Amino acid sequence: MFGYSWDHFHNPTPFRADATVAIDDVIEQKLAMLDCHKSQFYEWLPWDKGFKDFDVNRMTEKEKRQWLLNNWICRDVKQAQLYSTEKEIEYVESFEQSEYGRQVSREEFAVLFSL
Repeated sequence: MFGYSWDHFHNPTPFRADATVAIDDVIEQKLAMLDCHKSQFYEWLPWDKGFKDFDVNRMTEKEKRQWLLNNWICRDVKQAQLYSTEKEIEYVESFEQSEYGRQVSREEFAVLFSL
C-alpha cells in the first residue's frame, strides 16, 4: 500500500485527503528533516514556486524555519478541524491512497495513520 502526500498538482484530479495526521508534537523534527533536503527546499522548489532570486545563504536559522513553515507545512485549519474536534491542532499532514499497491478502504487507510 502506498500514499501520496499533498502537493499543488491538480491533474488529472485534485488531491483527496484519505488520512490526516496531527504533527504538532513532531513539528520540530519535521522541520529538521526538511532542512536536510537543501537542494529541494532551498533550491529547486523555491525556483519552481517563482522565487527566482531566493538565497538561503542570507537567511538566519529562524528565517529558514519560518520559510519552511510558511511554504511546506500545512496549516489548513479546516483540514485540522476535520481531523479532530477534541483538541486544537495547528499542523497537519494529509495523505491520499495511491492506486499502486494493495488497496484498502478509505476507513482502513485512515486507521493505519492513527496508530
